[in-house]
Amino acid sequence: MAGRRHNCLNGTTFTYGSEDKLLGGVTYGGFSKRIVVKEDLARRIPPGGDLPGAARLLCAGITTFSPINLWDLKPGERIGVIGMGGLGHMAVKLAAAKGSEVVVFSTSEDKIADERGFGAVEAYLWSDEAAMARNTGSFDLMVATVPVAYPMQQFLNLLNLGKTRVNIGALFLV
Repeated sequence: MAGRRHNCLNGTTFTYGSEDKLLGGVTYGGFSKRIVVKEDLARRIPPGGDLPGAARLLCAGITTFSPINLWDLKPGERIGVIGMGGLGHMAVKLAAAKGSEVVVFSTSEDKIADERGFGAVEAYLWSDEAAMARNTGSFDLMVATVPVAYPMQQFLNLLNLGKTRVNIGALFLV
């Protein structure tokens, strides 16, 4: 697993304002003036490019691209995206671009109406018990993008046997 490191062995190093356990000092994340990375991991923003827009794209983009890429989602496979903030929108776009059948779960009726434009084939409210029952065991991957506690068991029931749930947003589950 070249290029990967298990942070938990030495304690977690967060991307901003954290003690860098490998190099020392403090991490500054996107506010860094300089970085050292493998060349193939860096991207140049063209002169005159939209820096704030690029920062949002790169942050939410890599956060959601990683699980979709790591679990090698194939065209036609079903992915459930839990939550439709910045991470959720990006997850929908990336999974749809890979040819996956994307289904969104949200607590907001306003966001449900927007999702087809982002590439989702279906969108449901978490409170729609009939929709949850119809989708039981039908997903190959569930990506939780919400930054708050959510009813994890409700969504685990939607996974097909042996499939995966990835948590990239929430810190606490209920």
